Amino acid sequence: MSTYPFRILYFQAKATKDDVERAAREVRERGELHIVYPPSLEGRAAYIAEVFGQAARSVKSTKEYLSTFIKSELDRYISVLKEQKPRYYIDPHIEVPAGFKRKIPNPLLTFLRENEPGQQGGVVALLAEPGQGKTYMSRYLAPKGFWAHSR
Repeated sequence: MSTYPFRILYFQAKATKDDVERAAREVRERGELHIVYPPSLEGRAAYIAEVFGQAARSVKSTKEYLSTFIKSELDRYISVLKEQKPRYYIDPHIEVPAGFKRKIPNPLLTFLRENEPGQQGGVVALLAEPGQGKTYMSRYLAPKGFWAHSR
């Protein structure tokens, strides 16, 4: 569905200075090369960056690279969610498990805001006939629920 125009060069923990230099010689294409190394090579990170110079777009530890990659993907996903935010929205009457209908506060939004990230999570099911607005409501509530935890 999508392609990423970059390459990753990963050094294993047993990589020596000779391995780094040989890898730098073998890298012919410039541009989107990201170098990733394990925590055990933290002391050689500056050397790796120096040897590769302009050939590498970034030189990061595994943890740094994954956190940067995940953050950029989440930021992109959140911006897409914000763009899909319905312009006009009215909370519907929702029948909750206790058996009564509730409109305000929206029980799904309450669920999203009360369950902190990292906690043992719960599951909520939204059931309705086709065309009743499940997707529309989800698009309206998702950014609100997510941002409640990231403020």
